[in-house]
Amino acid sequence: MKIIIGVKYCGGCNVSYDRTEVLKKIESAFDESKVMFENVKENMLYDYVLILNGCLSQCADISKINSKYGFLSIVSPDGIKEACENIRILSLSLKEQI
Repeated sequence: MKIIIGVKYCGGCNVSYDRTEVLKKIESAFDESKVMFENVKENMLYDYVLILNGCLSQCADISKINSKYGFLSIVSPDGIKEACENIRILSLSLKEQI
């Protein structure tokens, strides 16, 4: 079973870090045959959603984004560890359900 992670970027009006680099670091922590990251599409259901907000305003609109197991808003590179931990926990939880 492949976990699908939706990725939502804010509009980028006041970016204080390289959001693309943060996503690359998160992606590199996982086997791509088991965890897939993709830009979100409205009204699609994802297992988990990462919101890459460029600053503390956290203005990304997620009103039409659906997630089975939650969302995580990242506002700095400090969010990498939490994102990886949450995805690992989700992965372990889903393996137990299979």
